[in-house]
Amino acid sequence: MSFELHFYQPADQAPCSLQQIKEVLLASEHVHFVAETTSYLFEYENQITGVCFWFCLAATPYVDEEVRAFSGFRYTGLSFGVNYCRPSYFMYEANPILLRLVNQLQLYVFDPQADAASTVPFQPYSDELVRSWQAGNRRSSLKSPNRVTLSQEKAYSAWRYLYLYPHFKSSLSDQHFIPKLFFVRTKEGVKTSVVFPYPDVEHQLIPDVDYLYVKIPSKKWIFHRTVEGLVPFEQLRCLAPDAFSAVNEPIPHYLLVNPQPVETVLLRCRRLGRSEYTILENGSFIDIDPPFTA
Repeated sequence: MSFELHFYQPADQAPCSLQQIKEVLLASEHVHFVAETTSYLFEYENQITGVCFWFCLAATPYVDEEVRAFSGFRYTGLSFGVNYCRPSYFMYEANPILLRLVNQLQLYVFDPQADAASTVPFQPYSDELVRSWQAGNRRSSLKSPNRVTLSQEKAYSAWRYLYLYPHFKSSLSDQHFIPKLFFVRTKEGVKTSVVFPYPDVEHQLIPDVDYLYVKIPSKKWIFHRTVEGLVPFEQLRCLAPDAFSAVNEPIPHYLLVNPQPVETVLLRCRRLGRSEYTILENGSFIDIDPPFTA
């Protein structure tokens, strides 16, 4: 099940062309254009955040029971879609592209999911479409018997790091290891984690996550033995407070600045073994608590 939008223009306005739409949508590096027999497809897929959605332009615009005709407006043949039962950051990432499309081409949006009293084409304000999607996403998610949930605040924080991951890679990768964040399901729910390649890496950026994945040789054993698992990041920071430096910009994160204390306390931390968690794909969970405002 998906959330859909349809785009209209005032009837007295010159029709927007395929080239104009391409110029707006293909400005994003994550959008791929596919020309099909009866339509043109613009597919958005961010390999890092896991976010995906699409725009479809009909070669010959038409109206039917799903695409309504409105007095004073012309249907462009352009529609937008994003699936339900996804975390809210799918629409956070789509919203700037939607607003840019509306503003640059002077389009109006018809939202079939909206209340009957407001089902006319309109130009949305900042987060109006996000809130409409969230309402439908909540209804759809509550019907899912096997839903996996994460709080919106935690999901938003994780998405911000993933979205800014290329920025961190380009600005800090010469001095620090920049890990990709991943999601795990434990008996306590969905948690966030990154790889902590200590002792191979002495300088690392660490986002505000629940766990660090470690894989280190233990010196306590006569025979070689590797200790691995998920270590609570908060516990490690408490046991080795001088090892990490907190940074607030562009988002809250930590830098490993003094690795020496980590070695003495890392093996004292409690760990989750591989049988105690499952790695989740990005976007394979939902966040349906009250809307979180950044």
